[in-house]
Amino acid sequence: MKVPRASKYLPLVLVIVVVLVLWQYSCKQSILTDREQPLRLRTPNPTTPNYNYEHSTVADRDDLLRNTVQKVTAPPVKIFDLPSANATKFCSPFVVPGKEQPITLCTYDPKHDLISGKVHKAHGFNTPTQRMMFSEMAKHNSASGKKGKDELCFVDIGANMGTYTLAAAALGYRVLAVDAFNYSLELLATSLRLNNLTSRVTMLENVISDEHGKFRLSIVSRESMAMNRILPEGSLRKSLEDTDPIDAVLMDDLIPYLPTRRVFLKMDIESSEARAVRGASKFFQKAHVVGILMEFFEIKHSPADKDTVINFMTSRGYKPYMEPGGPTLLNRPLKDWKQNVFWL
Repeated sequence: MKVPRASKYLPLVLVIVVVLVLWQYSCKQSILTDREQPLRLRTPNPTTPNYNYEHSTVADRDDLLRNTVQKVTAPPVKIFDLPSANATKFCSPFVVPGKEQPITLCTYDPKHDLISGKVHKAHGFNTPTQRMMFSEMAKHNSASGKKGKDELCFVDIGANMGTYTLAAAALGYRVLAVDAFNYSLELLATSLRLNNLTSRVTMLENVISDEHGKFRLSIVSRESMAMNRILPEGSLRKSLEDTDPIDAVLMDDLIPYLPTRRVFLKMDIESSEARAVRGASKFFQKAHVVGILMEFFEIKHSPADKDTVINFMTSRGYKPYMEPGGPTLLNRPLKDWKQNVFWL
């Protein structure tokens, strides 16, 4: 009996059909949703806490990659470099505690700016506080006996025109100075140039906050800092000058710019200290902060900010003092806390 021609190829056709069905099933499995098809990562990322590498999904993988990209993206830190700064209209002799000869400090118009007026009248600023601060810094510097990367440096958050930065540089400290106002940094750059101290100071033109973002400078007058403010971008204010947006960075972002890892920190950023410390956990982990001088007048009038700052500092072992070596302020009512507080 002769087998029909079509029947001769039937087994081959069946094999092809089975192969196609299996291939189609395999394709469907490969495009299952994230919940249906877990993804195993062979090389876990040790920097990612609480990550379940054995049962992570594609969505987990995407989040991990996204977070990694965010971590390695360079923060918008802006180095201020103006070697030709020549803001010499209002300059005054400035006495640095512990230094015999006065240096030169360039200021805003002393008739319109309170701090500038004090500088021109007294040839100094906050001299008793500066004397206590530099005395405390000298103890830590001489006690360590270390030089180079292990010597003490000064970090000035809210440098303004540089009354503290310039004094620290004149005493031989390396300084990282941060301020949001371009003209304040121009005054500081001029003073550094006139006193041959430029090489000791790195200046950053940024807002210090607890998250990255854009801000605008509300500049009422370039003759005075009294009414000038930093506002989130998009804020409406009649006095808002047509300024370029300025980037906010965290204190954590400053770590690569530290002259050394042993730090004395000064903070005076007009009630933004609470936001600053919320973004400073890594800073205090990586740097050995031996002490902090903090402007506290506005903080103590905000219960939330007060609690944030006090909890942050005390949890790291710091105690508040009106002066180094004096009694702690922790058990004193807030009305007894003065404008400047030492955390040691």
